Amino acid sequence: MREASTDIACWCKKMDKIGFVICSRTDSKRLPGKPFLKVGGKYVIAHLIDRLRSCGMPVYIAVPKAELTIYEINLQKYLSETKGVYLFAGDRDDPLKRMLKCAERFDLDHVIRVTHDKVFINYMQVDCFVSHYKQEKLDYLYSTNFIPGTGFEIFSRKVLSRAADRFEKVEHISYAVEEVTRKKQDLYHFPLNRAWLLRKYGHSSLRLLIDYPEDLDLIDSIFDRLGNECDIRDVADLLGKSRQVNHMPDVSIYTCCYNDWQYLERAGNSVMGQSHPNFEYLMINDASKRPEVLDIMSAFNFNFRNAFVRSNRDNIGLASSSNKAIEFARGRYVIRLDADDFFVDDKIIERMARYMEESGCDALYPAYIQDGQVIPGHVKHHVGGTMFKKRALDLLRFTDGLRHYEGLDLYNRAIKHGLKIHYFPEPAFYYRQRAKSMSKNKSAARQEIKVKLDQGLTGSDLL
Repeated sequence: MREASTDIACWCKKMDKIGFVICSRTDSKRLPGKPFLKVGGKYVIAHLIDRLRSCGMPVYIAVPKAELTIYEINLQKYLSETKGVYLFAGDRDDPLKRMLKCAERFDLDHVIRVTHDKVFINYMQVDCFVSHYKQEKLDYLYSTNFIPGTGFEIFSRKVLSRAADRFEKVEHISYAVEEVTRKKQDLYHFPLNRAWLLRKYGHSSLRLLIDYPEDLDLIDSIFDRLGNECDIRDVADLLGKSRQVNHMPDVSIYTCCYNDWQYLERAGNSVMGQSHPNFEYLMINDASKRPEVLDIMSAFNFNFRNAFVRSNRDNIGLASSSNKAIEFARGRYVIRLDADDFFVDDKIIERMARYMEESGCDALYPAYIQDGQVIPGHVKHHVGGTMFKKRALDLLRFTDGLRHYEGLDLYNRAIKHGLKIHYFPEPAFYYRQRAKSMSKNKSAARQEIKVKLDQGLTGSDLL
């Protein structure tokens, strides 16, 4: 690890009290016990603590109360022998409130929030952010241009308090904070970011997150080659021109199907013919009774390395099946193509992903073609064909068990959360409305949902 600047410590003395808060818990779905898995001979979280301590600020580890003993035992050396490292126990299911209570307990005016899977935080970036945050008198500073595995964000305690008063059990804190403050900024230009990678190596695909088993293998090999104290610049020099074993897809496309198999193959072909160089296709079989559904999906799974099939044991509906797809999706962007629709051409995903990248929007509703007419995306906010940031869908999710108007409900909640909605003027897909489709359903249950939506209800209140 290259020598840290003393500027940060000097700034901390001049401004209100600030410290790092590591939001951590052990029940990762993909890597259970993640903070205490070992890479380079020591715990993942220990690597992060050592790097944060070099920045000259105190480090607070905010964990669920039920897991306090686990952290006390495994981090005993840091807690008993190291100054400036503290443990705090709080709410398991509400990391926003846990972080706020940690800030209140230790009288922090500002928090630099870090998660335990980002072990390559760089002091130059922290230096730059703290300086800019102080100079601009912000309540929230973040960036959409971090190299994955190096990111963090800065909050004021007062804005955390406002967000906690308004939201309950928020997993993705950033969206909650964004909604309650205007004194925020996306610091896109700073040292050693994705733009720097692009200029130096011609690509920005370096990924240093610890989220999947193959990530552990990569990080372990990096530390084995460069040592545990290696810097992001050393890692970039090592991997900048090589293909990574942990490279994730940029875009996840998914299709859910229950029985209506007649157009499924055409939908799938329009996906697999896309020119985008790095996407995955997830096909969710919602307990179909027609064998043709699984036959078609299995053929895609067999013929394409980036096509994957998941089957539900029971028929759970489109909204809940979409949530299953979101859980499996590994892309930065996610788009659903319904089983009876198909994309207009082989470059549409590439164009929409480029727009998402350049605009920074959370959701991109495209126009579509229905019965020979182009329907703008803002007319019905059709969720099929819309591209979302994965983290936006992780926040929103579809309302489990909702069988009607799940797309309109998702849009309404996106607006409530203050997500950045944009509209893509080009038609992205052909929309086929079958006679037996859910949108043609005139049942009393569907009409009841529509009335509730018109009344402003969303989410579980619709059920």
